[in-house]
Amino acid sequence: ESIKTKMNNEDTMEGFHIEPQEVHENTYKKMPNSKFLKTKVDPILNNILATKLKGVAYTTEKAINLTKELAHEIQEELKKTEYNQYKFLTQVIIQQNLGQSSRIASRCLWNIDSDNFTEAVFKNEELIATAISFACYHE
Repeated sequence: ESIKTKMNNEDTMEGFHIEPQEVHENTYKKMPNSKFLKTKVDPILNNILATKLKGVAYTTEKAINLTKELAHEIQEELKKTEYNQYKFLTQVIIQQNLGQSSRIASRCLWNIDSDNFTEAVFKNEELIATAISFACYHE
């Protein structure tokens, strides 16, 4: 990857110093260096769900905040992986466990050779949580 430093005369103002920004140029690669493998990231999702939701009782207010927190934490952990050429979209669904069944569906338009997804489900007596992360190759 090539990097350029971008700085204009307008980037300095009297009394202020603005650091130059790194700009990454396109590599025009059609395929990533390493393909996203769900077997490598499944443990990340499972671990986060298990640690954060162990013994948690379901309430609507808690579920609203937990979905945001879990999605953010999963995103941050996925960014730390070797898949830096991917953009991640994470969706977390928490529902009360009343013994019901549920079906979650999604549709995406993507490249089947490079893009992929992973999912994890956590269940206790009170709630069912499903986390889905989509990995789309982005140069």
